[in-house]
Amino acid sequence: MTQNKIALVSGGNRGIGLEIVKQLSRLGIVAAIGARDQEKGRVAAESLASEGLDAPVVKLDVANPASCRAAVEGGAGMFGRLDILVNHAGVLISRDGQDASVLTVSPDAMLMSYLTNTLGPLFLIQAAVPLMRQQDYGRIVNLSSGLGPTRRSSDLAGCRLIAFPRLRSMR
Repeated sequence: MTQNKIALVSGGNRGIGLEIVKQLSRLGIVAAIGARDQEKGRVAAESLASEGLDAPVVKLDVANPASCRAAVEGGAGMFGRLDILVNHAGVLISRDGQDASVLTVSPDAMLMSYLTNTLGPLFLIQAAVPLMRQQDYGRIVNLSSGLGPTRRSSDLAGCRLIAFPRLRSMR
């Protein structure tokens, strides 16, 4: 078991998520790349390896509660614990490459966006908190990059991220 802190970053294979993995790794934290597509996660890990950083890849589809549980259990199995969860995965609803409007978005696209952007963090928190409670330590960071349709659409006001209480106060 490693003495370093262990983090799981959802959506860690590109953009802001990859930068989070990079910065955590530079701080000596073992930051796992949570990626829906393991090949894309592997490519991201190779880009970090070229900078001398080692980041394991964990298959993770935040829209699927079973995948969230498997990712947390897999990370815990690999390292013995999970200290930090960074909820960052998100999807952008689009239609023909254009930002979607709530007036034109398909119900299927809206459902996928809702599952990923709203329920995904909840699924990951529900998977991670029991382990964090068991080890009596854990930090959860919920990060939004504005990918949700209500943040990008001009015809609907934006939503705010719900702040979750500190882990110790959840007892």
